Amino acid sequence: MKKLILLLIMLVSLSAFSQDEGRRMGNRSPEEMANFASERMTNMLDLNEAQQEQVKSYYLNRTEEMQKMRKEQSGRMSREERKKMMEKAATAEDEEMKKILTEEQYGKWQKSREERRKNWQDGNRRRN
Repeated sequence: MKKLILLLIMLVSLSAFSQDEGRRMGNRSPEEMANFASERMTNMLDLNEAQQEQVKSYYLNRTEEMQKMRKEQSGRMSREERKKMMEKAATAEDEEMKKILTEEQYGKWQKSREERRKNWQDGNRRRN
């Protein structure tokens, strides 16, 4: 169950640049999405209160930025531009998580993220 929830969190963060706002987690507000991400990471990584607040703040800012970019772009991005933007966001997320998490938590988070990516890619191959 935890892996499924974590998969949902990462799918939201990785696919938010390429998906329509209405299709993504049912029109949740940035605050709801940040709470969701913070709760799931807390359950998976046993975050302390300070870490929970940092994760929540990070995902709130990130979600608001993504929504703003989507409105500005309104579907005008090429596939290559979208891929570059997603890679940049993933790199920024990685750097931020290094600052917030302990080494042990970061390793566990990274392993989980790789599993989610693999599962997501496998699912996309089956659909195509």
